[in-house]
Amino acid sequence: MSVAISDQLQVWGVEEDTIIYTDGSIGFGLELSPIDVSCIDGFGANDIHESLSKFLNTLPTGIDIQFIQEISEGNEKVISENEKLCGLSKSDLIKGLNLKKVESLRELDSYGLLPVHKLKLIIRKPLTRSILTKKSIFSNDRLFPEISERNLNHEVKTLKKLKSEIKGQLNKLGLNISDIPTQKIVSEVYDQWNPTRSFKNKVKLENYDPSDIRSSVTYTDVVL
Repeated sequence: MSVAISDQLQVWGVEEDTIIYTDGSIGFGLELSPIDVSCIDGFGANDIHESLSKFLNTLPTGIDIQFIQEISEGNEKVISENEKLCGLSKSDLIKGLNLKKVESLRELDSYGLLPVHKLKLIIRKPLTRSILTKKSIFSNDRLFPEISERNLNHEVKTLKKLKSEIKGQLNKLGLNISDIPTQKIVSEVYDQWNPTRSFKNKVKLENYDPSDIRSSVTYTDVVL
């Protein structure tokens, strides 16, 4: 078993917003706008539950689906927009009260007390046709199975069709959807595997090899 931390990373490469994993499976990521259910009644909650159940039941078999919720700071844009609206008030008293509220909100946001909720959806599917040869009990596992460019293009085309179908279904749920681009996918992997380097020391990823990102995004001194 390899002790190199880069060999523990399942993501092999990322190209054209497509994630290629070490076992030959491929996938993609979507950013979703969370639904605010803080003031929703029981009937509305049941409608959301039924819609999500229908969505999950229509997914093809064999794929892996993962919802990721991120809770972070970063409300400055919304607060600034609210601040601009305060200036439109004709009453100096109301204007002053609203600006004081903006000041309070900005202070809370600076301490991370106004969380921003972000939702991501990761879809991973196996190859349409198996490209793995039958293993011998004496053979070593191979990290990445060989696949021709022609077969890979076919698999990516199939994946994009699946992405289009899933985005259409999610749109019906009232969600705003956007693709997670290649650069952001790689940056997310880098941030997760190098939290001290990325968040504490503010060292961002500059260059990487898109065909094999593993050694480019793993800097943490860890022995597994």
